[in-house]
Amino acid sequence: MAIAHALPGLETALCDTPLGRLLLVASESGVRHLDLDASADTLWHRFERAFPATPRRALQSAVGRRALHAIESYFDGDATELDAPLDATGTPFQQRVWQALREIPRGHTRSYGEVARRIGQPTASRAVAQACGANPIPLFTPCHRVIAGAGSLGGFALGVERKRELLALEGAL
Repeated sequence: MAIAHALPGLETALCDTPLGRLLLVASESGVRHLDLDASADTLWHRFERAFPATPRRALQSAVGRRALHAIESYFDGDATELDAPLDATGTPFQQRVWQALREIPRGHTRSYGEVARRIGQPTASRAVAQACGANPIPLFTPCHRVIAGAGSLGGFALGVERKRELLALEGAL
């Protein structure tokens, strides 16, 4: 069950997933933010005080409805990739990294160094890791598919255990 709110120019929805509560923020242009962290509850309470809750079916934008459907299909195993318009803001370098992440197929991983080489900056693996950490829309931009060069999972903004669970869900482990 998801609950939605409308903000000026933005729409938010909170829904339960196998990995915990998910907060989705979408603009009219696309998905802007996704949070699977415990902080989603904190963010939600800020929204809840200011905006009345409405059922998921009351999501106004096609983008919001499409994004939630994509998330549900992803966790149900019905979708290989999450398909919705994206509206993440970042530096030109971050945008290049995030585009490279979206090209990693479900069930596969790449190292930070491989991503750096893919974007034409072979010595920028640490910067790639930082761009992964700044990714505002994990799942849609699958930074969990990027691992350390030695094969260890490396870090993940939503927690290494969630990274492990996502990779297992996708068949990459």
